[in-house]
Amino acid sequence: MKLGERIYYNRIRKGMTQKELAAGVCSIPYLSKIENQNTEASDEIISLLFKKLDIQYSMNDEEFESKTLDLINEWYEAIRSRNVEQIEKTYEQCKLDIVSITNPTTIIQYKLVHIRHYLYKQELNQCVKLIDELDDVEKLLSDHQLYMFYHLKGVYFYFKNDLNRALELLIKSHQISKKIQSLEKDPNVYYTLSLAHSRLFHIYDAIYYADLALDYYQSDFDYERMIDTRSILIINYIRLNQFEDAKANLNSSLRFAEKLNDQKRLGSIYHNFGYLYYEKNEDRKALEYYYKSLEYKSEKTELYCNTIVYIIKAYINLNEEYKIKQWLNKGLELAIQNKWKLTEHKLRSIAGMKDIRQRHSRDYLENEAVEYFTINYTRDMLIEIYTKLGEYYYDCGKYKKSSDFYKKIITMS
Repeated sequence: MKLGERIYYNRIRKGMTQKELAAGVCSIPYLSKIENQNTEASDEIISLLFKKLDIQYSMNDEEFESKTLDLINEWYEAIRSRNVEQIEKTYEQCKLDIVSITNPTTIIQYKLVHIRHYLYKQELNQCVKLIDELDDVEKLLSDHQLYMFYHLKGVYFYFKNDLNRALELLIKSHQISKKIQSLEKDPNVYYTLSLAHSRLFHIYDAIYYADLALDYYQSDFDYERMIDTRSILIINYIRLNQFEDAKANLNSSLRFAEKLNDQKRLGSIYHNFGYLYYEKNEDRKALEYYYKSLEYKSEKTELYCNTIVYIIKAYINLNEEYKIKQWLNKGLELAIQNKWKLTEHKLRSIAGMKDIRQRHSRDYLENEAVEYFTINYTRDMLIEIYTKLGEYYYDCGKYKKSSDFYKKIITMS
């Protein structure tokens, strides 16, 4: 084991400066040489440094550290394969074992997988401290660990809706993966790149990376990820009005989801069928699929409320006021009750755009809604709001203000 790395890592972990650690043991430049592996210190100095760091190490520890590292990697594989029972079992054992580990490689791997664990459970706030700790010791990460770190940070920022930061990190991760032979067939970076590009409306990039990911998932017979990746293709084919390509992918996904009896993915697939027909201006048919989607979704999930948003849009096209009001009330009740801010703002914006002649509706749209959707990068809602405001001010003869909103749309294209 590289003792210098062990000393450096544990010093950083304890928040000690080189001056504090070197005091009474050696000079600061000499400690720096030890930490950077530029010299071999005597056993006496190593022992004194370890004592100040309150860590112990002997050659006998290496077997235990090796076994712990293997267990950490088992934990990671359990998360990747979505094996819930194995995830919890290995996590609890790793949590116990890591307490007595001082090996940076093992601790870093534990923290990386711990971030992956929290992302899997959607506990984003738990990730921050681990990410900050790894930022402090990034120079100790191997290429494989750097790949994981940038990838996981990218996913974290994706979930936080900082999409440009997410994409920047995912691209770095992809660049590093090219140097690692064992990662040549890892589709995860392609999948997450396609997700980020899709959210940013980089349509062709989203399709390109989704196609790459899909090839690997098909060869691995990972049916769940195949469905998820096809969803990205479906959304972007619909954006391009390539409806037949979208429908072919929907039908393929539906067959696999039915075989798996995957209720969650069936709900998503039927929603996307509805979105397909909505974009084809076949609102009655869209509604059939949206209603079918709700049969597979729980009212306790925001996905249920998201489908309500699209049901309302279809009824607006059909000018059915009673249905619009009925579903708006139901959607807002669920969103407010469950504190689903994104969906609440979508529903309030739809209501505001319907009543745009009311001053309070315009105030809400121009200020609160625009600010929220900008921060949370909800491009489709911003375009809808800017378009509606542009039309309203044009009809009022306020051409300068109308033009300002249309310009905002152009800058987003």
